This record gives sequence, C-alpha cells and structure tokens, in this order.
Amino acid sequence: MACGRNDALRRRLNRSGRVVALGWIDDMATLMRACQVVVQNAGGLSSLEALTAGVPVVTYRCLPGHGAMNAEALDRIGWVPWIRRRRDLAAGLRAALDRQDRFAPAAALPESCTHLVAA
Repeated sequence: MACGRNDALRRRLNRSGRVVALGWIDDMATLMRACQVVVQNAGGLSSLEALTAGVPVVTYRCLPGHGAMNAEALDRIGWVPWIRRRRDLAAGLRAALDRQDRFAPAAALPESCTHLVAA
C-alpha cells in the first residue's frame, strides 16, 4: 500500500502484518505494473496510470465529493468497477483479476470519452 508521506499510517499498517505499506514513491508506474490489481478511492490520476499500464482497477470506499463522482463515471463507462459494500470486495477483486478485456487506451474507445465529458 502506498501511503505517500503519511508515516504514521505506514508504520501502523506495517505493524499489522497484513500489508506491505510503503512511503513516498517516485516511480508509481513501475510499482503499479508489479501489482495484480489497484484498489483506489478517488478515481484520479492513479486510476488512469494503472489502466494505462494494463493493471485492473477497482474503486472501494471512495472519497466523498470528487471521489464519488469519479467512481460513478468510471463505473458507468465500464473502465473501473465501483465496489460499494465490504461484503462485495472479495468478489469484486476476483472479477477484476479474471477480466480478459483489460483496459484499452481511450483512443480505441472514443464513445467512452464522450460519456466522461458528459458526466
């Protein structure tokens, strides 16, 4: 888990023994390519970086406001599923890992871009 400059969060997560928590990452693209799936909460640049790298992305526990708006738009156009309930997380992650139709660059999906602009 990338914690950025939040050292307290990084230390707490590492103590849990359940995740590997990292601090600030200068080369996020390389880290994302090493992942099987990216779980994000805001639908911003991180989502697009992961999708461009061909890594499946899911939204979970999105931030209010812009996070929810981005989650809804990305889910509606079929780029990033929005997992709304904890009980659906495991199934959502399995589905993301099983997807055979990984993200195609936006140039190949012009109709999707139209939906984003309309959102």
